[in-house]
Amino acid sequence: MEGKSRRGRSRAWWAALSLSLWLQGTTARADVVEEPPADCPAGTKGNTCHGGPFCSPLKCFSDAECTDGATCQDTKGCIGWVDCGGGDGGPDPTPTLSSLCDGGEACGAGETCEAIKLCLPVVEPTTGGGSAGGPTSSGTATTDAGTASGTGDDPGGSKGGCGSCSADADPGATALALLAIAALVPRRRRNAPGRP
Repeated sequence: MEGKSRRGRSRAWWAALSLSLWLQGTTARADVVEEPPADCPAGTKGNTCHGGPFCSPLKCFSDAECTDGATCQDTKGCIGWVDCGGGDGGPDPTPTLSSLCDGGEACGAGETCEAIKLCLPVVEPTTGGGSAGGPTSSGTATTDAGTASGTGDDPGGSKGGCGSCSADADPGATALALLAIAALVPRRRRNAPGRP
């Protein structure tokens, strides 16, 4: 009689252990994006999305679209692209501008030097500054230049993010729980009543 009682306690202990490991909660992580860069070149604005931080070009067609005393100027910039969506596809890639290249400067990998109209600060002829120098991120465009909002509300994209949050299960705890449950199933069949 004591043997049956001990086997029952052993099974109950394994079942409780398996159940507690299997039901163990997983940690949830909010789907957040990084802070926008603070050191963007003139004619750009710091922005961020699921693709990471980047500098958005302040595109314009006329001076009326620029603020803070900036004017709409023809220049050349190193244009790249960032995928701003989350895990479900999302919008088209968003243009980025890493630096001005109107003086023949080389662009980074994956970027091309392209003609673009940007809101740039007015350079005084007596200062000797060019469009590649001067203060950073001066002037803002009043129209949406097709940049990402950086709010994290977008559910799409190709970087593997998600629209709200994700839970990552600990594979070790899950595997241990499944092994413990699997060990109980054959034991119950072996010890079932009516079996030799």
